[in-house]
Amino acid sequence: MKRMMAVGAAIVLVLCIGAAGLAARAADAAAGGYDAAKAHDPHFSDPTVWPENLQVGKAAYAKETWPKGRVLVWANTGPAANKNADPADPANWLEDGKPATKLLDGNCDLVFPASRTRYEVKSQKSRVQVRHITVESGCSVWWGIGHAGNTWIKKGADYGGNGQGSGSCTGAKNTFMRNDTGKPAMLANGLHIGKAKDASVEFIGDPFGAYDDMTFDGGTVIVGPDCTILAGDRSTQAIYPGSRLILMSGAKFTKRAVMVGNDSDMIICQDGALWAGTPERPITRDCFVALSWKTRERANGVVKDLAAQHDGVYPYQGPARPGAAQKFPVDWHLRHNFGIEHPNDVGMVVLPGGRIEVASADVKKARLVFRANRLPPDSAHFTEDIVKGIPHKIDVVFLGPTVLSGVEFRDVNKGGIMLADPAVRQKWTNVTFGEGNDGGPDELCVPLGDFKPDINVQGHEDYAKNRMNTKQK
Repeated sequence: MKRMMAVGAAIVLVLCIGAAGLAARAADAAAGGYDAAKAHDPHFSDPTVWPENLQVGKAAYAKETWPKGRVLVWANTGPAANKNADPADPANWLEDGKPATKLLDGNCDLVFPASRTRYEVKSQKSRVQVRHITVESGCSVWWGIGHAGNTWIKKGADYGGNGQGSGSCTGAKNTFMRNDTGKPAMLANGLHIGKAKDASVEFIGDPFGAYDDMTFDGGTVIVGPDCTILAGDRSTQAIYPGSRLILMSGAKFTKRAVMVGNDSDMIICQDGALWAGTPERPITRDCFVALSWKTRERANGVVKDLAAQHDGVYPYQGPARPGAAQKFPVDWHLRHNFGIEHPNDVGMVVLPGGRIEVASADVKKARLVFRANRLPPDSAHFTEDIVKGIPHKIDVVFLGPTVLSGVEFRDVNKGGIMLADPAVRQKWTNVTFGEGNDGGPDELCVPLGDFKPDINVQGHEDYAKNRMNTKQK
């Protein structure tokens, strides 16, 4: 009898402890909640702030600890007062409730506070390096900022970055960028991501983008569950040596628009890697690399396939030219009408040593899918009429023996998977060919032939230099 009473008491004690723990967590959530959470104080233990689908329990950023930094709060949320306010000037910030006096630096955590009346903070010239950034409801930020911590753009806020300036994401810690606005957050004109070797940044929530370059130059970039990266339309997103781009379940990489003949959407360099999932966080649903359709001019020498299908000419839609014919080869359009000297006209190039790896919970349901992005041409540079006859299908080039597993190809041109080492296909496993392809696997996968892309396959330094020397009007 005594033993039964002891057991009963123990059960009651366990239940009480469990109930107390749940009550304490609920109390913490009620005391804090979404509004209280900040990039420098994320409240990871609050399930109302960090729902289960974000996988915060497995995410590297949630395991980081940060020393206390300077918290600067934007001082004036009145719309008129911010018209010419320089966000790099400490006079426009409060620190510990008093006007800040020290310059912004890498130990600063910035908070743009919530406001019922919308206010805007904008700068096209001031560039600073800070740590964490929180943008709350009612604030619109137009400022490309360099930072080494977390960024949280909350419901009711706007983040337009800066169409003229650059931003950066660096540092040796694992961080997150979270967007809860329901629309794309454009972080900068050019966004440089150069994390330390063992550090990562994970994009969470609604889409993130850059107006132009988004460079994967170091460490690991994770596109979280169902999140989308929108890269600039006039740039190549290179995964440079030592860098990884990881797509989680439902995640997507794509351009903002198709830039015909300008640059490949993605180049995976030597010792660069594109992953779908990780061993600790395998994908449970498909994730996507959505590539642009291109002219294939360089891929086939002189537009061989297009010439056969469309007589190699397209209606000229540019300004009238005395004595000029009204039809020109497509490469004439690209080189002369738009000043593009080196069109790079396939969706993706994988250099020797570039890797594509998939960690899937079920390769029949969760794959890395390459498909067309189904976007129109960049309206600032092309119209649909100018490139009317070009098939909206994708092409990829493997310059080395990249082994694939858990991959599906869709919307591929006939001959659009170009292999420097055709024998590598024998090592591919669980590679499928889905909807929209112009033929079966043997018609899609062809030897590389005379394709000579405008890149140095020995390394990314010469490629970057070449891009700097390429003049575009």
